[in-house]
Amino acid sequence: MVKSLRAVNFRCWAEFSLEMPETGGIFVGQNAQGKTSILEALCVLVRLHSPRTHRMGTLAKFGSGGFGIAGDPWGSERQAKIGR
Repeated sequence: MVKSLRAVNFRCWAEFSLEMPETGGIFVGQNAQGKTSILEALCVLVRLHSPRTHRMGTLAKFGSGGFGIAGDPWGSERQAKIGR
């Protein structure tokens, strides 16, 4: 269970913050709005691996030089940072 997720310069977001209710959540929206990016950020946070690419630098928002992700999967704070 993930209670929160925060990202900076990750894929389509300059900044992103999500607090999940204890009952869970469902992501809905138009195409290209960031739903898959949420799942990919979670994957990078808990596995340090993207299911889409082995080149982690390509996950940074264009022109940013790096990204950061933080959250609390399974009740412990984790962080992942690539680049500056």
